[in-house]
Amino acid sequence: MLSLDAIWSSASDDDANVGWVRNFWQHMQRHSTGRLYLNFPGHGEDPDLVRDAFGSETYGRLQRVKRRYDPDNIFRMNQNIDPRAA
Repeated sequence: MLSLDAIWSSASDDDANVGWVRNFWQHMQRHSTGRLYLNFPGHGEDPDLVRDAFGSETYGRLQRVKRRYDPDNIFRMNQNIDPRAA
C-alpha cells in the first residue's frame, strides 16, 4: 500500500511541491496492480473510482445486492455503489 501525504503550509509553495508529488505518483504506477484501498480514496476522484477499484465483475455483484437491499440508495454517503447505474 502506498499513500502519498504531501502537505505544505503555504499555497505559495504549490508550484514547487505539486510537480514532484504527481511525478512520483506517476512513476509508482508501474508497480501497482491498479486497485485501490477504499479506506483512503482521497478527494474528488473520478466517479468510477469504486467500480475501478473492485473490478467490473465484483462491482456488478455488489450492485445487484444494493438494488435488492437499498434500491433508493439511502446509504450513499460513502464510497457509493449506485444501484441504478449501468
